[in-house]
Amino acid sequence: MDIKRIELLLQRFYSGESTIEEEKELKDFFTANDVPRHLWAEQEMFTYYNVGGKDEIPDKELENKILNTIRFTNRKKILYMLSSAAAVVALLIVAYFAYIFDTSMQDTYDNPEIAYMQTKETLLFVSAKLNEGTKDLYAIGKLDEATKPLSNISKIEYSTKSIYTFSLFGTGIRNLENLSRIIYQIE
Repeated sequence: MDIKRIELLLQRFYSGESTIEEEKELKDFFTANDVPRHLWAEQEMFTYYNVGGKDEIPDKELENKILNTIRFTNRKKILYMLSSAAAVVALLIVAYFAYIFDTSMQDTYDNPEIAYMQTKETLLFVSAKLNEGTKDLYAIGKLDEATKPLSNISKIEYSTKSIYTFSLFGTGIRNLENLSRIIYQIE
């Protein structure tokens, strides 16, 4: 077969303009054993199409998994867009009502001395109510004083640990004495 014709068919194949007969001609050429060296890469590709490129029946389970994943991803995108739109609408509503109901601070008293006296009276009332509510908490302070003698328990715990350490020391001495008896008997 003419190499120039094969190269022309390859150009048409790569540009997507080849016919089925031309592609069959290319397959026939490349499945032959006498392919020029500069066309070996194309030979591997066409050999693959001829041998390994057979259409396989797709696995239905795999296909269903892929379609479900695509559907789930689309649902997530739709949910994301809807929640974004709802947030924008909520923000616009809040901005609208903030603009309509202008809540700028206004003085309620014309005389500052009357405002000061009213504020002082209100704060004294709140203070009296807070102090009245904390009277019951004084009993908790007495409970704290009652637990102070219990702090000596930590001293007792330290003492018992010291005694335990000394008892281990005594056990070690007894073990040494037994070991020395054994050594003495061996000698």
